[in-house]
Amino acid sequence: MTLAWIIFFIVFAGALYDFKKTVILWFAFRLLFNAQVALRYSAPAMSLDFGVAVMLIVVYYSIHLFHLKGTRFTSDRFYFKPILIAILVSYFLSFANSIVPINAGIRNFSKLLIMNFALLYVFQRVLYDVKDIRLFLKAMLGVAVFIALLGIYESIFHDNPVLDYVYYNSPQEGTEGRMYYLPPGVGQGFHVRFGMVRAYSFFGIHIAFGCACVFIFGLLLFIIKKKFFIGINKKLFYLAMLLLIIGCITSNSKTSYLGLAVMLLMIFDTKKILNMRVLLLVGVLFLVFYNYFPNYFDNIYSLFDEEIASEGGGSTIDVRERQLEVALSMFKQNPILGNGPGSINVLKAFGDNSDILGAEGALLTILPERGAIGYAVYLFTFVYFFFTNRKIIPTFELFIFLLSLFAMEVVSGLRDMTLYYCLLFAMRRICLIKKISI
Repeated sequence: MTLAWIIFFIVFAGALYDFKKTVILWFAFRLLFNAQVALRYSAPAMSLDFGVAVMLIVVYYSIHLFHLKGTRFTSDRFYFKPILIAILVSYFLSFANSIVPINAGIRNFSKLLIMNFALLYVFQRVLYDVKDIRLFLKAMLGVAVFIALLGIYESIFHDNPVLDYVYYNSPQEGTEGRMYYLPPGVGQGFHVRFGMVRAYSFFGIHIAFGCACVFIFGLLLFIIKKKFFIGINKKLFYLAMLLLIIGCITSNSKTSYLGLAVMLLMIFDTKKILNMRVLLLVGVLFLVFYNYFPNYFDNIYSLFDEEIASEGGGSTIDVRERQLEVALSMFKQNPILGNGPGSINVLKAFGDNSDILGAEGALLTILPERGAIGYAVYLFTFVYFFFTNRKIIPTFELFIFLLSLFAMEVVSGLRDMTLYYCLLFAMRRICLIKKISI
């Protein structure tokens, strides 16, 4: 797609002109480009997001290599170093016991290192002072409004002009796995559940859209609670939060509903309710949707009723239990080290293993592929981040954010570290600037 290359060179020029601002802005605006917006479509494919990540990392190290001045970086150590080491060990052990060729696994692992560690390290280094935080928040507020409004438009008009353009202007081979959207009139068209469109917004899958709304909502709620507006009109925060709640609902995803329900607990303090206006807003939204859009609540009822679930194309608790049984049977083949990255795609082709479907949920993916050691490392990432930051980020808010993340990971296992950990890094930097600690 020509547009992808144009955007790439614009970001590249920005990185050469003002590296810090470009990185901060890109971490917000990258949400507007799903994996189908690619620089290269033929195998091995390269999405715009990944291509820009590689470019920014190269520019960052070039600045250090040639001792270029003018960019001020933090001197903080990289918080994820212990996690990186643990994941490296976990993957190499699973490679040693892999039942599939390791080439694809190494390629995916390399992408994981670049997107979820190297790029986050660069972001941590450039997020330095109040001006940086203000720029990041302004960009995130703008993106929040964009993604939510497109989701609302999509729900009302049953069309998504942005994804229509992406679909018709990119080669269709290899689309599966990068974007599940189909324009009206193509195939079965929009994915509708219980009479309501499952909005994609700018994302490749509706679940990712809903979860992104939840994560950004959590950051904005945290800022409102700590009154860290830094020159930005707080009404913009309330407006963006309202739109994000609506965006989450239009995604029509149980995963994001669960994450939002947990994230809303951040409203409460240990001693008092934070803001009655926020509680009132949430209550009004609940009553409006319950009375005028009752079909959305069928998502929840479908968990316990097979007939409702089959009508909406959803899954019941019984289906999830069957998926867990299949995952555990795969896990038992190599319980300690796992069967190797990518082995699920091989294993589910045998017998009744196809019931695992897309291996939704972190547990269903990690246990069969990386074994008990891999899942222990996965849990370690939450424990480590919590205990190393609870004296910087207030414990209650940090716990709620991580709990919401973990709940959505259990259900769908998206594991987009680049998104949710950049928000947590922003929360950490805000607290360091404001000297908020317990």
